[in-house]
Amino acid sequence: MTSDYLIKLLTEKNISERQIDRFAYSTDASSLEGNASLIIWPKTREQVHQIILYAKRNKRDLVARGYGTDIDGSTVPNNSIIIDFSKMNKILEASKSRLYVILQPGVILSKLNRLLETRNLNFPIKPLSDKVSTIAGLISTNATSGSLRYPLPSLISELEIIDGSGKLIIVKGSKIKDFIGSRGTLGVITKIKLKLTEIPKISYNIYEFETTQELLDKTKRLKENEDLLSLFFISRIASKLTSQEEKYYLIAQYEGMQGLITEKLEIANTEKLIEDLYPKLCDKKHIYLEKCDLDENLLKGILYFEEQKIPSFGYIGTGEILFTLQNKQKSKEVFSHLQSIGSSLNSIGLIKKDFVKDSIKENILKLKTQYDPENILNVNKVI
Repeated sequence: MTSDYLIKLLTEKNISERQIDRFAYSTDASSLEGNASLIIWPKTREQVHQIILYAKRNKRDLVARGYGTDIDGSTVPNNSIIIDFSKMNKILEASKSRLYVILQPGVILSKLNRLLETRNLNFPIKPLSDKVSTIAGLISTNATSGSLRYPLPSLISELEIIDGSGKLIIVKGSKIKDFIGSRGTLGVITKIKLKLTEIPKISYNIYEFETTQELLDKTKRLKENEDLLSLFFISRIASKLTSQEEKYYLIAQYEGMQGLITEKLEIANTEKLIEDLYPKLCDKKHIYLEKCDLDENLLKGILYFEEQKIPSFGYIGTGEILFTLQNKQKSKEVFSHLQSIGSSLNSIGLIKKDFVKDSIKENILKLKTQYDPENILNVNKVI
């Protein structure tokens, strides 16, 4: 039964125990299922603060959530209270001359950039899920979109966070990295200050290769170019399944006119090629999307995917590789092999929980002790 305290705090229209809502929030993009006991929609920082204090008093697990796009199972609830931030979606302040924006956590990235575009401004990170990705979700999952020029920490000036003890903290400088990729296990983001850029002129090149080694050699050479913004690759298996010629493809995005693809329509078609890739793989029943960081093990990783007939693609410039499966049960087998070849599987979430290195777990435990000593925020995702 819903607490009278929460009803008074939020009003009945911003709180739900309805079965249909609990079912909708029982999963995320990982396709794993849990149990949401209550869903709440705060509108203010003060409400978030009181919700955290309520959870602390009653020893309840809180899961902060945007649109549930994380594929690692980090927002799958365990008899948890879900805090949906879709109603904290205001852009509070923006400056063209000083190149910054201050906003609430539930602002959707694509909507932010549409508004900024009218001022010739841009937030230069665009994950594949940008149409539904919230800014806080992007930070919490470290969704960098393979940006080589703009690492995510360099674009965050300040985070306002309420930690698991109920303390309001302003996070700046090196401490910001504690919260990037932490997936709501340390604190709840209530306000964000981001750095912006002016919208650059961009161009693309698309390269084709017959072998993995040719692909990787070209990747290495291109990364030496200071004007390179990102590198996206498509494997032979993925290209075949999406009705392209069976080759490796490398899509290079540049700041400036170095690329041969410079016209607006051509650029739109190139970006659509990237955006449509996963939906086309879904049409072939490769519906389960997974992610790994291959880092220095790109050759071994990509060859493994090809041998196993697993379509792979992603931002090869930063080693962020996506792959799709027809059978979700195969994911543990794949992650086990990737771990054996040295792949980094250190995302917080149920999918990779068994593969996180002990050193990473120790660091998370240390941060938990500091920011969430009673362990009420998104528990059991790693420790």
